[in-house]
Amino acid sequence: MKIIGKGFIAQNLKKIKISNKYIIYAAGVSNSNLKNKKKYYYEIKRIKSFLKKKIQGKIIIYISTLSVNNKSLKNDLYVKNKLIIEDLIKSNQNSFIIFRLPQIVGKSKNKYTLSNS
Repeated sequence: MKIIGKGFIAQNLKKIKISNKYIIYAAGVSNSNLKNKKKYYYEIKRIKSFLKKKIQGKIIIYISTLSVNNKSLKNDLYVKNKLIIEDLIKSNQNSFIIFRLPQIVGKSKNKYTLSNS
């Protein structure tokens, strides 16, 4: 199994055994309140580069956010970015799973999470 990302979710997923047929993409902007468009552009560039590799025989698992279903956040940069990446995955990969997770709670070094405030 391969996990792309270094944050809270990626680190905790490394603790469990998952089949080698999956690649988990758990990288990206971790501060959902970030307003710096350059960070989001970088994330899109990074996922495009990853998807160009066309990993054959693998199922890509993308960690997205449940916030994409919140109509009041439709203009939020973080939510827009997640939707763009979901669309890139859908249009470039044959086999994928997109998990739209709510706020994840646990001991984390990320100072921007609700539970570490």
